[in-house]
Amino acid sequence: PAAVKELLSNIRLQHTASQKATSVALHSVLQAFSPEGLLARFAHYRRGGQGESAGWEWEMYQHYFRELTSSRQQGFEKLFRQVYAQAYDRAVRDGLESL
Repeated sequence: PAAVKELLSNIRLQHTASQKATSVALHSVLQAFSPEGLLARFAHYRRGGQGESAGWEWEMYQHYFRELTSSRQQGFEKLFRQVYAQAYDRAVRDGLESL
């Protein structure tokens, strides 16, 4: 009975930690693609009058997206995994402290 209770408690803790970590990681990915964040990132790559042409931001976004989704970079997955792992560990530690 005590072992079953501990097992169920651990399952609940892992489930809660996974939900929190998924939420934090998705929020982080969305923030990485906010219009303000992207424009600030792209401003670093401007050369001369490059930012003056219509559609420049869209071209930069397409380039950035291709780079992030390339098998070489694994940007989306890497960002999600890193944030998820940190948030999961934090949620588990917080959950263990509250037991």
